Amino acid sequence: SAVIYNDDGLDVANEKIRQLFIGRYLSFTRGNTLTQMEFTIMGYMVSGYNPYQIAEVLDMDIRSIYAYKQRIEKRMGGKINELFIRSHSVQH
Repeated sequence: SAVIYNDDGLDVANEKIRQLFIGRYLSFTRGNTLTQMEFTIMGYMVSGYNPYQIAEVLDMDIRSIYAYKQRIEKRMGGKINELFIRSHSVQH
């Protein structure tokens, strides 16, 4: 399952996200896949980093992080936090 838990490390979260989108890629169109940077940023977000922390770690402008966040949410069809909470609650 692609459920990402709070205590999952960044590598584990990234792998789960990658596996999710590999399956999505096979089932849907290529437009639903994420870029490497989007995977990275989403991995940090689901691991509990806030956009300011991500910007600092990746040495990026905060506005760029928010732009990536919006693109990720558009491709996934919902807010990252809501998708994460929903998938976490289904498993418990």
